[in-house]
Amino acid sequence: MKNLSKSLLLFGLMAVMVLSSCSKANECDGDCIFSGQDIKAEVLYLNCFSQFGLIFPHPRDDGRTIVGVPNDLKKDFQKEGAKVTFDGGFFLNELSPNPDFPDPGISMEDIYQVEIWKISGRE
Repeated sequence: MKNLSKSLLLFGLMAVMVLSSCSKANECDGDCIFSGQDIKAEVLYLNCFSQFGLIFPHPRDDGRTIVGVPNDLKKDFQKEGAKVTFDGGFFLNELSPNPDFPDPGISMEDIYQVEIWKISGRE
């Protein structure tokens, strides 16, 4: 009976630790500037960085867009024009443009690196 009680207590503690770490996964901490949930974006290939990015309308400034450059966009979503919804944290862009494409055509102040917490496709 003691072993069962210890096992249940250990299992309960592990469950609490897992659940508390999941709730913190969607918070902006450290160097994160801002975060967003349920962001509707479109995938595009950024020649200037030689990788895929996510573009979506700026929430407070009509006519401006924000580009998030994820460090690890899942292969399933690496298709230009794909429509996605994602949650993520945004960081200052520390990527240097490819010298073959010095002018990306997008304002560098609107480009952020993004850590994707959750992503799904949409129509």
